[in-house]
Formats: sequence, C-alpha cells, structure tokens
Amino acid sequence: MAAKTPLERMLRDAWHEPGLRPAFYKRLSKSEVLVPVHPRPGQVRSGRIGAGEVLSVIAMIRADQVEVIPFYSSAEHLFKASPAGEKCVVMRVRELFESRPEMHFHLNPLSTYGREFSPQDTRSLLATGGIAVTERV
Repeated sequence: MAAKTPLERMLRDAWHEPGLRPAFYKRLSKSEVLVPVHPRPGQVRSGRIGAGEVLSVIAMIRADQVEVIPFYSSAEHLFKASPAGEKCVVMRVRELFESRPEMHFHLNPLSTYGREFSPQDTRSLLATGGIAVTERV
C-alpha cells in the first residue's frame, strides 16, 4: 500500500533512512490522527465528542499481554486494521501522548511501516521532540 499522506511518506522514508527520523518525529507530534474510542451513551452530539470529555480509548493487547493504544494516520490504515470499522476521535499526537504517557502506542498497526512507541519513547518525544534511546530486538 502506497503512502498517501505526508506523515505516511515521512514514516516510510524514516523507516528506511534513520537520518530522516528527527523530521518525522517533529511532524508526528503536530499531526492529527484517528484514535479508536468507545463513546459513552449520550457523549456524541451531532457526530462530535465535546472538548474536555473523558474518552474511553480502545486498546489492543499484544501477545506478551502489554496493552497498546493504536492510532492511525488515515482512514485507510484504520480500515486495514479494523475492517468492521471503529468510532474514532481526531486528535493531535502530542495531546494523545500527553494524555497517557505511561502507555505503549502503535501508529498504523498491521501496516508495513507501522511504528510502536514505548513509554520511554513517548516521554522522550514529549520532553525533547526526539527519541533519546531506542531499544531494538
């Protein structure tokens, strides 16, 4: 699947070329993404959830039982991961990370160029705009 949005192109390019990662992280924190949620009854008015509402974000459980919050750069990636569809909110990545810095996050799960962020990655991105230490297996 071809990268469609500027964020998706930057993610793909940064995956291949580590020197491009700082620019990707900068764009990522400012980007709006789709975050699957379970709205409470009455929480959605005219297709929107009001600012300041408490969100019940849908999490995935990895094989090692770690809870991960998925988020998507486009409706196309959301549909690929969840063909039945999900209700979503649109929010900036920085706000998503600030809301749950202790969580693991995964941008575009099931995508070739998806990217998981550990709590350490999230804290580093919030504090410095980059990832200080990356652990890879």
